[in-house]
Amino acid sequence: MSYTRRAQLMLLVSSLAAFHASAAQSAQPYSLQISGLGGAISFRDTLQAGAGAEVQFRFNHVVVSDAGVLSIGVGAQYTHHSFGAGQSFDVDGAFIEPRYAIAGSSERFFPYLSLRAGVLRQSSNVVNSSTGYAAGGGGGIGYALGNNVNLDIGAAVLAQKFGNTTIVASGAPYTFNTMVGFALKAGISIGF
Repeated sequence: MSYTRRAQLMLLVSSLAAFHASAAQSAQPYSLQISGLGGAISFRDTLQAGAGAEVQFRFNHVVVSDAGVLSIGVGAQYTHHSFGAGQSFDVDGAFIEPRYAIAGSSERFFPYLSLRAGVLRQSSNVVNSSTGYAAGGGGGIGYALGNNVNLDIGAAVLAQKFGNTTIVASGAPYTFNTMVGFALKAGISIGF
């Protein structure tokens, strides 16, 4: 067998192996994910639950191995948090999310681990808006509904910190403590 034929055969075999390892996450190189998002932030020593959405664009085959597939997502998120006496917070921002899908015996079901880092902005009718960050990790499960559509359910624990600001009613300074936040999401990703 010639050198060219061997190289072509090796390329074909490695491509098939990469496709098999990545099939559960998405057979396509890119995907767009839209999810409902539930979150909780701490404000004045109470946990404030909220709901919203996120959208992310994912590069699916950054690193492929027999053990799993690394992908990178970039996206935007928004949640609205209502609490007593008509007071509320809106939190929006942008994030990057590396995700490692673990290869298994199923080509339809795959668990994953993820990290997330983001820039967030809070706006409220209690305190004036400020910018901050979130960083943390979590995991989830994906289930292939079809050749290019996956169901995605995940959760994360995040350290969040907003910048110092002032109270709307009085103008007095207000300092946010670093808080632990929680996020739950469920959505659909479409590969292309």
